[in-house]
Amino acid sequence: MRMHINRFFVLFACLLISVAAVGQASPPQDNSPYSRYGIGNLLPQYFAPQGAMGGISTAYNSFYHLNPSNPASYAALSYTAFEAGLYYKFTNVNSEAGSVNTNTGNLSYIALGFPIFNPLNRATLAKDKPVDWGMSFGLKPFSQVAYDIAQTGEIDSIGTVNYLFQGNGQLYKLYYGTGIRYKGFSAGFNIGLLFGNTSQLRRVEFDDLVNAFLDDLNDNTNHSGFIYDIGLQYEYVFGKLEDPEEERKRRSKRRLLIGLRGNGTYKVRTNSVQNYQRAALGYGLDTISFSEELTGRAKMPAEVSIGLAMKQDGKWMIGGDFTWSGWGSFEHPNLIAPLEDAWRVSIGGEYTPNERSFKNYFYRIRYRAGAFYALDPRVVGGEQLTTYGVTFGMGFPVKANPQKKPSFINLGFEFGRLGDSDLIMENYFRLNLAFTFNDNSWFFKRKFR
Repeated sequence: MRMHINRFFVLFACLLISVAAVGQASPPQDNSPYSRYGIGNLLPQYFAPQGAMGGISTAYNSFYHLNPSNPASYAALSYTAFEAGLYYKFTNVNSEAGSVNTNTGNLSYIALGFPIFNPLNRATLAKDKPVDWGMSFGLKPFSQVAYDIAQTGEIDSIGTVNYLFQGNGQLYKLYYGTGIRYKGFSAGFNIGLLFGNTSQLRRVEFDDLVNAFLDDLNDNTNHSGFIYDIGLQYEYVFGKLEDPEEERKRRSKRRLLIGLRGNGTYKVRTNSVQNYQRAALGYGLDTISFSEELTGRAKMPAEVSIGLAMKQDGKWMIGGDFTWSGWGSFEHPNLIAPLEDAWRVSIGGEYTPNERSFKNYFYRIRYRAGAFYALDPRVVGGEQLTTYGVTFGMGFPVKANPQKKPSFINLGFEFGRLGDSDLIMENYFRLNLAFTFNDNSWFFKRKFR
Protein backbone atom coordinates (compact mmCIF):
# COMPACT_ATOMS: atom_id res chain seq x y z
CA MET A 1 0.00 0.00 0.00
CA ARG A 2 2.79 2.42 0.95
CA MET A 3 4.60 1.66 -2.31
CA HIS A 4 1.50 2.62 -4.33
CA ILE A 5 1.13 5.87 -2.40
CA ASN A 6 4.79 6.69 -3.04
CA ARG A 7 4.27 6.11 -6.76
CA PHE A 8 1.30 8.44 -6.69
CA PHE A 9 3.31 11.24 -5.10
CA VAL A 10 6.21 10.73 -7.52
CA LEU A 11 3.82 11.17 -10.44
CA PHE A 12 2.19 14.16 -8.77
CA ALA A 13 5.62 15.76 -8.24
CA CYS A 14 6.44 15.24 -11.92
CA LEU A 15 3.22 17.03 -12.81
CA LEU A 16 4.09 19.96 -10.54
CA ILE A 17 7.50 20.22 -12.21
CA SER A 18 5.70 20.35 -15.56
CA VAL A 19 3.47 23.14 -14.22
CA ALA A 20 6.50 25.15 -13.11
CA ALA A 21 8.16 24.67 -16.49
CA VAL A 22 5.03 25.75 -18.31
CA GLY A 23 4.67 28.82 -16.11
CA GLN A 24 8.18 29.98 -17.00
CA ALA A 25 8.12 29.07 -20.69
CA SER A 26 7.33 31.61 -23.38
CA PRO A 27 3.96 31.17 -25.06
CA PRO A 28 3.94 29.67 -28.55
CA GLN A 29 4.34 32.13 -31.41
CA ASP A 30 1.11 32.80 -33.28
CA ASN A 31 -0.81 35.71 -34.75
CA SER A 32 -4.55 35.53 -34.22
CA PRO A 33 -6.08 39.04 -34.29
CA TYR A 34 -9.27 37.85 -32.60
CA SER A 35 -7.30 36.76 -29.52
CA ARG A 36 -7.16 40.46 -28.62
CA TYR A 37 -10.74 40.20 -27.37
CA GLY A 38 -11.82 38.75 -24.03
CA ILE A 39 -9.28 36.36 -22.52
CA GLY A 40 -8.10 35.26 -25.96
CA ASN A 41 -8.79 32.19 -28.06
CA LEU A 42 -10.47 29.50 -25.96
CA LEU A 43 -8.55 26.24 -26.40
CA PRO A 44 -10.07 22.74 -26.63
CA GLN A 45 -10.73 21.20 -23.22
CA TYR A 46 -11.26 17.71 -24.66
CA PHE A 47 -8.45 15.30 -25.51
CA ALA A 48 -7.28 14.07 -28.92
CA PRO A 49 -9.63 11.04 -29.30
CA GLN A 50 -12.69 13.23 -28.70
CA GLY A 51 -11.23 16.03 -30.82
CA ALA A 52 -11.06 13.74 -33.85
CA MET A 53 -14.82 13.18 -33.46
CA GLY A 54 -15.77 16.86 -33.64
CA GLY A 55 -15.14 17.40 -29.93
CA ILE A 56 -18.03 15.28 -28.61
CA SER A 57 -17.31 14.59 -24.96
CA THR A 58 -20.36 15.07 -22.71
CA ALA A 59 -21.72 11.54 -23.20
CA TYR A 60 -18.32 9.97 -23.98
CA ASN A 61 -16.58 7.46 -21.74
CA SER A 62 -13.97 4.80 -22.37
CA PHE A 63 -12.19 1.89 -20.71
CA TYR A 64 -8.87 3.22 -22.05
CA HIS A 65 -9.07 6.99 -22.64
CA LEU A 66 -9.53 9.92 -20.27
CA ASN A 67 -12.28 12.48 -20.73
CA PRO A 68 -11.85 15.40 -18.29
CA SER A 69 -14.62 17.32 -20.10
CA ASN A 70 -17.11 15.21 -18.13
CA PRO A 71 -15.70 13.93 -14.82
CA ALA A 72 -18.47 11.33 -14.55
CA SER A 73 -16.56 9.41 -17.26
CA TYR A 74 -13.69 8.57 -14.86
CA ALA A 75 -15.83 5.79 -13.36
CA ALA A 76 -15.67 3.89 -16.68
CA LEU A 77 -11.87 3.53 -16.63
CA SER A 78 -10.73 -0.07 -16.45
CA TYR A 79 -6.99 0.56 -16.68
CA THR A 80 -4.47 3.10 -15.49
CA ALA A 81 -4.14 5.63 -18.33
CA PHE A 82 -1.39 8.17 -18.81
CA GLU A 83 -2.08 10.62 -21.66
CA ALA A 84 0.07 13.34 -23.21
CA GLY A 85 -0.77 15.41 -26.27
CA LEU A 86 1.07 17.66 -28.71
CA TYR A 87 -0.27 19.86 -31.49
CA TYR A 88 0.84 21.72 -34.60
CA LYS A 89 -1.27 24.51 -36.10
CA PHE A 90 -1.02 26.32 -39.42
CA THR A 91 -3.14 29.47 -39.81
CA ASN A 92 -3.83 31.71 -42.79
CA VAL A 93 -5.15 35.14 -41.75
CA ASN A 94 -6.97 37.01 -44.52
CA SER A 95 -8.23 40.61 -44.52
CA GLU A 96 -8.58 43.53 -46.91
CA ALA A 97 -5.07 44.63 -45.93
CA GLY A 98 -3.50 41.34 -47.06
CA SER A 99 -2.73 37.80 -45.96
CA VAL A 100 -0.26 36.26 -43.53
CA ASN A 101 0.62 32.67 -42.58
CA THR A 102 1.69 31.51 -39.13
CA ASN A 103 2.90 28.21 -37.68
CA THR A 104 2.81 27.21 -34.04
CA GLY A 105 2.88 24.13 -31.83
CA ASN A 106 3.19 23.12 -28.20
CA LEU A 107 2.07 20.72 -25.48
CA SER A 108 -1.70 20.18 -25.57
CA TYR A 109 -2.14 18.42 -22.23
CA ILE A 110 -0.71 15.91 -19.80
CA ALA A 111 -2.90 13.79 -17.52
CA LEU A 112 -3.11 10.60 -15.48
CA GLY A 113 -6.23 8.60 -14.64
CA PHE A 114 -6.77 5.33 -12.81
CA PRO A 115 -9.60 3.14 -11.48
CA ILE A 116 -10.02 2.52 -7.78
CA PHE A 117 -12.89 0.03 -8.15
CA ASN A 118 -14.16 -1.38 -11.44
CA PRO A 119 -15.63 -4.69 -12.65
CA LEU A 120 -12.20 -6.03 -13.66
CA ASN A 121 -10.64 -5.72 -10.22
CA ARG A 122 -13.66 -6.17 -7.94
CA ALA A 123 -13.31 -9.92 -8.42
CA THR A 124 -9.99 -9.79 -6.51
CA LEU A 125 -11.57 -8.17 -3.47
CA ALA A 126 -12.59 -10.17 -0.43
CA LYS A 127 -15.83 -8.20 -0.38
CA ASP A 128 -17.27 -6.91 -3.64
CA LYS A 129 -17.97 -3.20 -4.03
CA PRO A 130 -21.29 -2.09 -5.53
CA VAL A 131 -19.72 0.88 -7.37
CA ASP A 132 -17.11 1.73 -9.98
CA TRP A 133 -14.78 4.56 -9.01
CA GLY A 134 -12.06 6.42 -10.92
CA MET A 135 -9.81 9.46 -10.55
CA SER A 136 -7.74 11.76 -12.74
CA PHE A 137 -5.49 14.79 -12.53
CA GLY A 138 -3.71 16.77 -15.19
CA LEU A 139 -2.66 20.04 -16.81
CA LYS A 140 -3.98 21.66 -19.98
CA PRO A 141 -4.02 25.14 -21.55
CA PHE A 142 -7.29 27.09 -21.20
CA SER A 143 -6.90 30.14 -23.45
CA GLN A 144 -4.23 31.87 -25.55
CA VAL A 145 -3.50 35.50 -26.40
CA ALA A 146 -1.22 35.91 -29.43
CA TYR A 147 -1.52 38.80 -31.88
CA ASP A 148 0.64 41.40 -33.64
CA ILE A 149 -1.44 43.96 -35.55
CA ALA A 150 -0.36 47.18 -37.27
CA GLN A 151 -2.84 49.71 -38.68
CA THR A 152 -2.37 53.03 -40.46
CA GLY A 153 -4.89 55.87 -40.64
CA GLU A 154 -5.20 59.50 -41.70
CA ILE A 155 -6.47 62.30 -39.43
CA ASP A 156 -7.15 65.83 -40.66
CA SER A 157 -4.55 68.39 -39.54
CA ILE A 158 -2.45 65.59 -38.04
CA GLY A 159 -1.56 63.35 -40.96
CA THR A 160 -0.54 59.70 -40.83
CA VAL A 161 -1.15 57.82 -37.60
CA ASN A 162 0.27 54.35 -36.92
CA TYR A 163 -1.39 52.01 -34.45
CA LEU A 164 0.36 48.94 -33.05
CA PHE A 165 -1.39 46.24 -31.02
CA GLN A 166 0.58 43.32 -29.57
CA GLY A 167 -0.40 40.64 -27.10
CA ASN A 168 0.81 37.30 -25.79
CA GLY A 169 0.27 34.90 -22.92
CA GLN A 170 -1.74 31.87 -21.86
CA LEU A 171 -4.04 30.71 -19.10
CA TYR A 172 -3.73 27.12 -17.86
CA LYS A 173 -5.95 24.72 -15.94
CA LEU A 174 -4.53 22.34 -13.33
CA TYR A 175 -7.26 19.93 -12.26
CA TYR A 176 -8.12 16.98 -10.05
CA GLY A 177 -11.31 14.99 -10.64
CA THR A 178 -13.13 11.90 -9.54
CA GLY A 179 -16.19 9.99 -10.73
CA ILE A 180 -18.31 7.19 -9.29
CA ARG A 181 -20.84 4.86 -10.95
CA TYR A 182 -23.67 2.88 -9.38
CA LYS A 183 -25.49 0.60 -11.79
CA GLY A 184 -26.16 2.82 -14.81
CA PHE A 185 -25.73 6.21 -13.15
CA SER A 186 -22.41 8.09 -12.95
CA ALA A 187 -21.54 11.36 -11.26
CA GLY A 188 -18.29 13.23 -10.83
CA PHE A 189 -16.59 16.56 -10.36
CA ASN A 190 -13.39 18.42 -11.25
CA ILE A 191 -11.77 21.04 -9.07
CA GLY A 192 -8.68 22.94 -10.04
CA LEU A 193 -6.67 26.10 -10.46
CA LEU A 194 -6.88 28.53 -13.37
CA PHE A 195 -3.66 30.51 -13.66
CA GLY A 196 -1.45 32.33 -16.14
CA ASN A 197 -0.27 35.68 -17.47
CA THR A 198 -1.26 37.88 -20.39
CA SER A 199 0.49 40.96 -21.76
CA GLN A 200 -0.98 43.59 -24.08
CA LEU A 201 0.75 46.58 -25.70
CA ARG A 202 -0.97 49.49 -27.47
CA ARG A 203 1.14 52.12 -29.27
CA VAL A 204 0.29 55.27 -31.25
CA GLU A 205 2.80 57.06 -33.52
CA PHE A 206 2.30 60.35 -35.41
CA ASP A 207 4.59 60.30 -38.45
CA ASP A 208 3.84 63.74 -39.92
CA LEU A 209 4.01 65.86 -36.77
CA VAL A 210 7.30 67.50 -35.82
CA ASN A 211 8.43 66.56 -32.29
CA ALA A 212 5.36 64.36 -31.92
CA PHE A 213 5.12 62.09 -28.91
CA LEU A 214 4.98 58.30 -29.02
CA ASP A 215 2.39 56.83 -26.63
CA ASP A 216 2.78 53.35 -25.11
CA LEU A 217 0.32 51.56 -22.84
CA ASN A 218 1.54 48.18 -21.59
CA ASP A 219 -0.74 45.99 -19.45
CA ASN A 220 0.56 42.81 -17.79
CA THR A 221 -2.07 40.79 -15.93
CA ASN A 222 -1.72 37.71 -13.75
CA HIS A 223 -4.78 35.48 -13.27
CA SER A 224 -5.35 32.91 -10.54
CA GLY A 225 -8.43 31.31 -9.08
CA PHE A 226 -10.19 28.07 -8.20
CA ILE A 227 -12.52 26.51 -10.75
CA TYR A 228 -14.89 23.58 -10.78
CA ASP A 229 -17.32 21.63 -12.93
CA ILE A 230 -19.66 18.71 -12.34
CA GLY A 231 -20.88 15.96 -14.63
CA LEU A 232 -23.52 13.25 -14.89
CA GLN A 233 -23.91 10.27 -17.21
CA TYR A 234 -26.57 7.62 -17.56
CA GLU A 235 -26.00 4.38 -19.45
CA TYR A 236 -28.82 2.20 -20.69
CA VAL A 237 -27.87 -1.31 -21.88
CA PHE A 238 -30.04 -2.81 -24.63
CA GLY A 239 -30.89 -6.46 -24.08
CA LYS A 240 -31.14 -8.41 -20.86
CA LEU A 241 -27.90 -9.56 -19.25
CA GLU A 242 -27.80 -13.17 -18.14
CA ASP A 243 -25.20 -12.29 -15.54
CA PRO A 244 -25.05 -8.56 -14.65
CA GLU A 245 -21.75 -9.09 -12.86
CA GLU A 246 -20.00 -10.42 -15.97
CA GLU A 247 -18.30 -7.40 -17.50
CA ARG A 248 -17.46 -9.15 -20.77
CA LYS A 249 -21.13 -9.66 -21.59
CA ARG A 250 -22.04 -6.13 -20.56
CA ARG A 251 -19.40 -4.71 -22.87
CA SER A 252 -20.71 -6.65 -25.85
CA LYS A 253 -24.14 -5.00 -25.65
CA ARG A 254 -25.28 -1.87 -27.42
CA ARG A 255 -25.67 1.07 -25.07
CA LEU A 256 -27.30 4.48 -25.01
CA LEU A 257 -25.46 7.17 -23.08
CA ILE A 258 -26.85 10.52 -21.92
CA GLY A 259 -24.45 13.07 -20.49
CA LEU A 260 -24.79 16.40 -18.72
CA ARG A 261 -22.06 18.65 -17.41
CA GLY A 262 -21.66 22.26 -16.37
CA ASN A 263 -20.48 24.90 -13.97
CA GLY A 264 -21.80 28.13 -12.50
CA THR A 265 -20.13 31.53 -12.65
CA TYR A 266 -16.91 31.84 -10.67
CA LYS A 267 -14.40 34.55 -9.77
CA VAL A 268 -10.74 34.66 -10.77
CA ARG A 269 -8.32 37.01 -9.05
CA THR A 270 -6.42 39.44 -11.32
CA ASN A 271 -3.24 41.35 -10.50
CA SER A 272 -2.13 43.88 -13.10
CA VAL A 273 0.84 46.13 -13.71
CA GLN A 274 0.02 48.97 -16.10
CA ASN A 275 2.77 51.11 -17.57
CA TYR A 276 2.00 54.23 -19.59
CA GLN A 277 4.92 55.90 -21.36
CA ARG A 278 5.15 59.01 -23.54
CA ALA A 279 8.25 60.21 -25.37
CA ALA A 280 9.32 62.31 -28.33
CA LEU A 281 10.70 60.21 -31.18
CA GLY A 282 14.47 60.14 -31.11
CA TYR A 283 14.70 61.38 -27.50
CA GLY A 284 14.06 58.16 -25.62
CA LEU A 285 11.16 57.08 -23.45
CA ASP A 286 9.99 59.07 -20.46
CA THR A 287 7.59 57.52 -17.97
CA ILE A 288 4.61 59.84 -17.52
CA SER A 289 2.36 57.58 -15.47
CA PHE A 290 3.01 54.24 -13.80
CA SER A 291 0.52 52.09 -11.87
CA GLU A 292 1.20 48.71 -10.37
CA GLU A 293 -0.50 46.09 -8.23
CA LEU A 294 -3.97 46.85 -9.52
CA THR A 295 -5.95 43.96 -8.08
CA GLY A 296 -9.43 42.90 -9.00
CA ARG A 297 -11.63 39.95 -9.86
CA ALA A 298 -12.81 38.62 -13.19
CA LYS A 299 -16.23 37.01 -13.43
CA MET A 300 -16.07 33.89 -15.58
CA PRO A 301 -19.20 32.52 -17.26
CA ALA A 302 -21.49 29.63 -16.45
CA GLU A 303 -21.57 26.76 -18.94
CA VAL A 304 -23.81 23.77 -19.52
CA SER A 305 -23.56 20.93 -22.05
CA ILE A 306 -25.78 18.01 -22.92
CA GLY A 307 -24.72 15.01 -24.99
CA LEU A 308 -26.18 11.84 -26.47
CA ALA A 309 -24.32 8.81 -27.79
CA MET A 310 -24.92 5.25 -28.98
CA LYS A 311 -22.09 2.73 -28.85
CA GLN A 312 -20.99 -0.86 -28.81
CA ASP A 313 -17.56 -1.11 -27.23
CA GLY A 314 -14.85 -2.32 -29.51
CA LYS A 315 -17.11 -1.77 -32.55
CA TRP A 316 -18.58 1.69 -33.07
CA MET A 317 -19.86 4.87 -31.45
CA ILE A 318 -21.82 7.88 -32.71
CA GLY A 319 -22.92 10.93 -30.76
CA GLY A 320 -23.52 14.64 -30.51
CA ASP A 321 -23.13 17.55 -28.08
CA PHE A 322 -24.78 20.92 -27.53
CA THR A 323 -22.95 23.43 -25.31
CA TRP A 324 -24.09 26.85 -24.09
CA SER A 325 -21.76 29.37 -22.44
CA GLY A 326 -22.94 32.56 -20.74
CA TRP A 327 -20.14 34.88 -21.87
CA GLY A 328 -22.58 37.81 -21.88
CA SER A 329 -22.07 38.01 -18.09
CA PHE A 330 -18.24 38.06 -18.37
CA GLU A 331 -16.57 40.84 -16.39
CA HIS A 332 -12.89 41.81 -16.19
CA PRO A 333 -11.27 44.84 -14.53
CA ASN A 334 -8.77 45.37 -17.37
CA LEU A 335 -10.32 43.77 -20.46
CA ILE A 336 -13.14 45.76 -22.02
CA ALA A 337 -14.50 43.75 -24.90
CA PRO A 338 -18.04 43.09 -26.12
CA LEU A 339 -18.87 39.45 -25.45
CA GLU A 340 -22.17 37.65 -25.87
CA ASP A 341 -23.55 34.25 -24.92
CA ALA A 342 -22.17 31.49 -27.14
CA TRP A 343 -23.07 27.94 -28.17
CA ARG A 344 -21.53 25.01 -30.00
CA VAL A 345 -22.94 21.94 -31.77
CA SER A 346 -20.71 18.89 -32.36
CA ILE A 347 -21.34 15.53 -33.99
CA GLY A 348 -18.96 12.62 -34.52
CA GLY A 349 -18.26 8.95 -34.27
CA GLU A 350 -15.77 6.11 -34.21
CA TYR A 351 -15.58 2.75 -35.97
CA THR A 352 -13.30 -0.25 -35.36
CA PRO A 353 -13.60 -3.08 -37.93
CA ASN A 354 -12.38 -5.81 -35.54
CA GLU A 355 -10.36 -4.92 -32.43
CA ARG A 356 -9.49 -8.60 -31.86
CA SER A 357 -8.12 -9.27 -35.33
CA PHE A 358 -4.65 -10.82 -35.36
CA LYS A 359 -4.34 -11.15 -39.13
CA ASN A 360 -4.94 -7.56 -40.23
CA TYR A 361 -3.64 -4.66 -38.13
CA PHE A 362 -5.81 -2.14 -40.01
CA TYR A 363 -8.92 -3.87 -38.62
CA ARG A 364 -7.80 -2.92 -35.09
CA ILE A 365 -7.37 0.79 -35.85
CA ARG A 366 -10.07 3.11 -34.49
CA TYR A 367 -11.28 5.40 -37.29
CA ARG A 368 -12.84 8.69 -36.18
CA ALA A 369 -14.59 11.63 -37.86
CA GLY A 370 -16.79 14.58 -36.90
CA ALA A 371 -17.79 18.20 -37.44
CA PHE A 372 -18.75 21.25 -35.38
CA TYR A 373 -20.36 24.67 -35.71
CA ALA A 374 -20.24 27.36 -33.04
CA LEU A 375 -21.25 30.92 -32.27
CA ASP A 376 -18.16 32.53 -30.74
CA PRO A 377 -18.61 34.89 -27.75
CA ARG A 378 -16.61 37.73 -29.35
CA VAL A 379 -18.36 40.57 -31.15
CA VAL A 380 -16.32 42.48 -33.75
CA GLY A 381 -17.69 45.29 -35.89
CA GLY A 382 -21.15 44.69 -34.48
CA GLU A 383 -21.14 41.04 -35.62
CA GLN A 384 -20.75 37.97 -33.43
CA LEU A 385 -18.07 35.66 -34.78
CA THR A 386 -18.78 32.14 -35.98
CA THR A 387 -16.45 29.18 -36.27
CA TYR A 388 -16.86 25.76 -37.86
CA GLY A 389 -14.78 22.84 -39.01
CA VAL A 390 -14.43 19.16 -39.83
CA THR A 391 -12.27 16.60 -38.06
CA PHE A 392 -11.01 13.07 -38.56
CA GLY A 393 -8.36 10.84 -37.09
CA MET A 394 -7.21 7.39 -36.06
CA GLY A 395 -6.28 5.55 -32.89
CA PHE A 396 -3.41 3.12 -33.51
CA PRO A 397 -3.25 0.32 -30.89
CA VAL A 398 0.17 -0.67 -29.57
CA LYS A 399 0.83 -3.70 -27.38
CA ALA A 400 3.98 -3.88 -25.28
CA ASN A 401 3.44 -7.61 -24.78
CA PRO A 402 0.59 -10.11 -25.17
CA GLN A 403 -0.36 -9.95 -21.48
CA LYS A 404 -1.02 -6.20 -21.42
CA LYS A 405 -3.93 -4.24 -22.80
CA PRO A 406 -3.20 -2.00 -25.81
CA SER A 407 -1.91 1.51 -25.53
CA PHE A 408 -2.68 3.98 -28.31
CA ILE A 409 -1.09 6.53 -30.58
CA ASN A 410 -3.90 8.94 -31.42
CA LEU A 411 -3.68 11.10 -34.52
CA GLY A 412 -6.22 13.82 -35.29
CA PHE A 413 -6.72 16.40 -38.03
CA GLU A 414 -8.91 19.51 -37.92
CA PHE A 415 -9.72 21.96 -40.70
CA GLY A 416 -11.60 25.03 -39.53
CA ARG A 417 -12.48 28.68 -40.03
CA LEU A 418 -13.00 31.57 -37.61
CA GLY A 419 -14.63 34.84 -38.73
CA ASP A 420 -15.81 35.72 -42.23
CA SER A 421 -14.66 37.55 -45.36
CA ASP A 422 -16.27 40.87 -44.30
CA LEU A 423 -13.92 41.11 -41.29
CA ILE A 424 -10.79 39.04 -40.73
CA MET A 425 -10.95 35.39 -41.72
CA GLU A 426 -8.72 32.79 -40.07
CA ASN A 427 -8.45 29.49 -41.92
CA TYR A 428 -6.50 26.90 -39.99
CA PHE A 429 -5.26 23.34 -40.00
CA ARG A 430 -4.52 21.65 -36.67
CA LEU A 431 -2.66 18.38 -36.21
CA ASN A 432 -3.05 16.61 -32.85
CA LEU A 433 -0.73 13.82 -31.76
CA ALA A 434 -1.38 12.10 -28.44
CA PHE A 435 -0.07 9.06 -26.61
CA THR A 436 -2.22 6.96 -24.30
CA PHE A 437 -0.40 4.40 -22.16
CA ASN A 438 -2.68 1.81 -20.54
CA ASP A 439 -1.69 -0.71 -17.91
CA ASN A 440 -3.47 -2.65 -15.18
CA SER A 441 -0.38 -3.54 -13.19
CA TRP A 442 2.34 -0.88 -12.97
CA PHE A 443 0.36 1.61 -10.85
CA PHE A 444 -1.94 -0.52 -8.69
CA LYS A 445 -0.81 -4.12 -8.73
CA ARG A 446 -2.93 -4.70 -5.67
CA LYS A 447 -6.19 -2.81 -5.54
CA PHE A 448 -7.46 -0.95 -2.50
CA ARG A 449 -9.34 -3.13 -0.09
